[in-house]
Amino acid sequence: MTITEFLEARIAEDEAVARSASPGPWSFSDIDSIGGGTIYDPTVAIANVEWDNEHVDARIRRTRPNWQADATGVHIARHDPSRVLAECAAKRAVISNVGPYSCSQAHPQFDVYHPDGHLSPVIRALASVYKDHADYQEEWA
Repeated sequence: MTITEFLEARIAEDEAVARSASPGPWSFSDIDSIGGGTIYDPTVAIANVEWDNEHVDARIRRTRPNWQADATGVHIARHDPSRVLAECAAKRAVISNVGPYSCSQAHPQFDVYHPDGHLSPVIRALASVYKDHADYQEEWA
């Protein structure tokens, strides 16, 4: 598997997950008294980010403060499916604009491989997001 094939497969996975989720746009409404809140799409609540003291084993120490629960909700809402789909399209555009250049053309820094045989830093950076995937190859680092 080439690094480009690897990237295309990961982007396709991200895209499939985003398309199967509630489309959004998502928003987060915090609930100060609970230390968390609810993530909404335009018509329905889709997730809760809050404390659940009634269903937690008393031996478990909850260390996440209220501000962190709120920050988690804001983060999730910010990365809604429409943003993920836009990022997938942007990554594909980068790959398609990087790949076609050869070392003899005007922009060798954008080639998948540099003249000295090293991978383009752009392609490496895109692949690094998925470094924990089983198919990621260490030589791409």
